[in-house]
Amino acid sequence: MFKAFSKLASHSLAKLSLAKLAGQQLRKLRRKAFEAEIAQGFQRLEPRRVLTVQAIFDPGLGSLSVDITPGANTQATLAALDASQFFVDTNGNAQFDLGIDLLGDKSLLRSLNVQGTSDPLGNLGEFIWKDQFPSTWSLDQVSINNLNTITLDVFSQTPVAQDALLSASNSIQLINFSVAGELNVSTVGGSVLIDHLQSDSLLVVASQDILQADSDPNDFDIYSNHTTLISQNGSINASVQGDSLDAQAQGLISLKTDINVLAATSASDIFVNESNGISIEKLLTTSNGSIKVLSLTGDILVDSQVPDGNAITAHGMGDILLQTLNSGTVVLNSTVATG
Repeated sequence: MFKAFSKLASHSLAKLSLAKLAGQQLRKLRRKAFEAEIAQGFQRLEPRRVLTVQAIFDPGLGSLSVDITPGANTQATLAALDASQFFVDTNGNAQFDLGIDLLGDKSLLRSLNVQGTSDPLGNLGEFIWKDQFPSTWSLDQVSINNLNTITLDVFSQTPVAQDALLSASNSIQLINFSVAGELNVSTVGGSVLIDHLQSDSLLVVASQDILQADSDPNDFDIYSNHTTLISQNGSINASVQGDSLDAQAQGLISLKTDINVLAATSASDIFVNESNGISIEKLLTTSNGSIKVLSLTGDILVDSQVPDGNAITAHGMGDILLQTLNSGTVVLNSTVATG
C-alpha cells in the first residue's frame, strides 16, 4: 500500500512539474511577443520629430531669447499680458498659461533674439509679436532670424534704440514698428507687408511682393530717411516718407511718396505720386515699361548726377509722363529717353 501511494505521489509530482514547465514556457512566449510589439512600436515612433519652443528671460541683462527647434510646436508668440507685463506663449495656443509660459516685465526687456530652425526646403518656426495695449516697449536691439514667417502687430510703441534684423523663408508682416537705427528685412521665398514702419535706414529684400498692409490712401506706411526696396520676382506697392528712396522690382512699381530723391528700376511700369516735389536721379524700365511721375506741389527735377547719362529711360514702346499738378515746374538737367 505504501508503494502504491508513493507511485501515485510521484506521478502527481511529475504532472505538476510538466504543468509548471508549460506555464513558464507560455509566459516566456508571451513576454517575447510583448517585447517584439514594443520594439516594433519604437521603430515606428523613432523617425518622428516634435517641434519645441524654448524661451529664456534674464531680467538682469534684459535679454529675451526664443528658440524654435525640432519639438511639438512651431509657433512662438510674444504678447502683452497687460500694459506692463509681457509673456511668451510656447505651446501654440496664443494665450497665457500659468506655470507653462514665460512671464516678464516690459520695462526690463532690452534685447530680443528669436531663432528658428534653418532648412533648405523652408525654415521651421513662426514668430508673432502682438500687443494691443497702450504701452511702450524700449528695446536696444532686435534679431529675428531663420523663421518661416514673422508677424509684428503692435498697437503700442516699440522703439528699438539701435538696429534690427528680421529674416524669414516665407512672409514678413510689420505693423507699428520703430527702429532708431538700421532695419534690415529679408525673405527668400515670400512677400513683405508693411504698415506704419519707422527707421533711420530701411532695407527690404523680398523674393515676392513688397506691399502696404493697409489700404488707407491718406497715410504713409514707411517713415525712413533712407529706404531701399528690392522685390526680386514680384511688385512693389508702397507709400514712403523720408529723404531718399531706391526701388527695384521685376513687376510693377507703384509709389506714393513725400521724399527728396528717387531712383527706381523695373521690368514693368513705374508710377509715382509725389506730394511736395522730387529730384529724380534714375528711372529705368525694361520690357516696354512706361514711366509716370506726378507731383502735387513742387518741382520735378530730373538730374542723374552722372555726366552724359540718361536720368529717365523707358524701354521699347514704353512712354514717359512728368507732370506737376497744383504748382511747380519740370526741370530737365539730364536726358529723358524712350525706345
